[in-house]
Amino acid sequence: MATSTTDVIIRLLGDDRGATKIRDSLNGVSTQADSTARAMGRLSDEVSNAFSFTAVNAVLNQFAALPTRFDSIIHRGTQFNKTMLNAQNGIAGALRLASPEKFRSFDATFLDSGKMIQFLRVEADAA
Repeated sequence: MATSTTDVIIRLLGDDRGATKIRDSLNGVSTQADSTARAMGRLSDEVSNAFSFTAVNAVLNQFAALPTRFDSIIHRGTQFNKTMLNAQNGIAGALRLASPEKFRSFDATFLDSGKMIQFLRVEADAA
């Protein structure tokens, strides 16, 4: 009776049938290892494809959101221009009241107040 793993291996190797069993078992292990490697490769491909799909989907979602973002930007720009036009009208009115001899018409006053508004726009863009 065998007392250790070494004894079992020696007995199996001494018998041709035992050596064949070991070789067949090792070939089976090798086949299983190859099969597992292929499965892991497929899994890796699937994970890679999933990440690629996620990345492409994220990019497409960003493109889909562009019209909404542009609408928001245009709306905010329009609101800003409306505010600046109201400020220009207010400045023109104040200038006309303060210096009626210099600003004989509202149109001339409005043009001069445009210079102040342009300065404010430049400052707002810089901020």
